[in-house]
Amino acid sequence: MPNIRKVLRYGLLIIVIGFAVFLAPIFYQTHQFYYTHQYSFPEEIHAKTETEVYLIGTRHTPKDHYNQDTVYRYLEKLQPDLILLELDSGFFRGDRLKRKYTFVMRIYPFLRKYWNLEMLAATKYAKYHPKTALAPYDWEGRKEIYREVRGKKRSEMFVALFNMKTDTVKRIFLELAILYKHYRESTTIHHFNSIDNDKIDMRSAHLDYSLIPQMVLATDSLKEHHEFARKFQYYWPSRNEEMAENILRAIKLNPNKRIAILTGSRHRYLLQDLLKPKEETAKFKLLDYQGKPL
Repeated sequence: MPNIRKVLRYGLLIIVIGFAVFLAPIFYQTHQFYYTHQYSFPEEIHAKTETEVYLIGTRHTPKDHYNQDTVYRYLEKLQPDLILLELDSGFFRGDRLKRKYTFVMRIYPFLRKYWNLEMLAATKYAKYHPKTALAPYDWEGRKEIYREVRGKKRSEMFVALFNMKTDTVKRIFLELAILYKHYRESTTIHHFNSIDNDKIDMRSAHLDYSLIPQMVLATDSLKEHHEFARKFQYYWPSRNEEMAENILRAIKLNPNKRIAILTGSRHRYLLQDLLKPKEETAKFKLLDYQGKPL
């Protein structure tokens, strides 16, 4: 009996130690991520004779031959002084992301959920080009706002409308599915920054954030979804307008620099429309990924 107790004691100790070893990196990464530190732009980056702003559409998740190395190679070719990322200041400490993509994240894949292609590529680039700064430009509090408009209530609203099964509803959802499929199959930076892709993104955003909420609001039997439909309709233009304002602030604080804006391709056409009229007053040139004027 004493031997059995001894074995059990040692077994329990081994389990506790193993569990602690497993949890330690998670607690460390969580601490690194949630440690608050207000973002501020660096006082000085490389000097240039004019402000060049490159608006670069991309995708957040890897697909076939399109991954973080694709974006990294592009940044190496562009050699930006400042890289703006589709994040809010909560992800940053100074001009770097709070957390590092470490071996711990390779061991525990669920820790990667905060990282996308742009974050990985920009962090790698900044590692080898320490004078290049990283900065946020997304809506502050994006995580909470995004959870509100992309969570359960959105699914419930879409399902409720789809279940009406009218010809118009079927046609809209079929078109939206085709547009989503087109996005998922896109794998080149050239495609994400093409006029054809802008048209597809414009149409899918119109169906998603404008037409579908309008149909819900016009249907009395879907009254329980009306409040969310209004919020959902407001979200898309408001977020992009806030993004554009934050980008203009970064441009103002970093004159005569080469600035790369990495954005999900669905935002590209809207940011272009919002930034283009400000070129003269804000004194910058808006360019596409190839350096051609937009």
